[in-house]
Amino acid sequence: MISILLMRQIAALFIMIGMGFAVVKSGMLKPENSRTLSVLILYLIFPCVIVKSFQIDLTPEVRTGFVLALVAAFVIHILLLGICFVLDKIFHLDNVEKDAVFYSNCGNLLIPLVAEVLGEEWVIFCNGYICVQVLFLWTHGQMVMSGTRKADPVKILKNPNIVAMVIGAAMLLTGMRFPALVQDSLNAVSAAFVPACMLMIGMLLGNVKWKEMLKRYRIFLIVLLRMLVVPCLILLFCRYTPLRRMSPDADTIMFITFLAAAGPTATTITQMAQLFGADSEYAGAISILTTLSCIVFIPLMAFLYYL
Repeated sequence: MISILLMRQIAALFIMIGMGFAVVKSGMLKPENSRTLSVLILYLIFPCVIVKSFQIDLTPEVRTGFVLALVAAFVIHILLLGICFVLDKIFHLDNVEKDAVFYSNCGNLLIPLVAEVLGEEWVIFCNGYICVQVLFLWTHGQMVMSGTRKADPVKILKNPNIVAMVIGAAMLLTGMRFPALVQDSLNAVSAAFVPACMLMIGMLLGNVKWKEMLKRYRIFLIVLLRMLVVPCLILLFCRYTPLRRMSPDADTIMFITFLAAAGPTATTITQMAQLFGADSEYAGAISILTTLSCIVFIPLMAFLYYL
């Protein structure tokens, strides 16, 4: 069941990537034009996605489950810091590789998968991992990709994604909602997130020489680290943590959180690489290969979780 749903979702994503690729190959746009799209995605569309994700009713059950998802996601990210530190010492990862191994695509594939397999009511618990990842991505992830060792607190607080997370969390806690007109606009912009990400990657890959890229054998190492090694290490925590016994729904919530951590490389890493002058073609290739490998690795991880 999971494998079939993944194949359908991945096929849809690759059709969109193919559209972006075709636009570049036809000469209508150049690969570098995708930078503008990257800026729109990172600083406009994704903040709308974040705010929209908080527009839910905070019932006692949702509150307890959401807190559990946040705590589990935070612990996993702390574990990822240690795991990636060790992997860097062993394999001497560059900046793109570090972020590619650390950050998963916990939205594009996970949310449709959870909605289909578990039901729409469980999608809210995906947001726990997404919120924590956004916080880490725009602090730790940005420092890694840009090569800086110190974070600028002012820039972090002014980042549209962090601002969106604060606004969304405040609205969730207070029960506030946007007026219908604003909500409709927010929904419309948020709906563009996945297509825009895929089109951007397709445009970027229009300039990639795949024969040469696949000769860089490290790319297969990074795929294995992201899709097999890291998920297996995180699985140990998710299988044996006392958090699984906190509530009747805790086991399912932990499973959702684990799937979020076990996903392919975040598409945001490709956009970040482009914005900070890193090897964005390499980042895009890693994103493509890890997404393809989901067909094998995500069902395997789901099987191991309940083994």
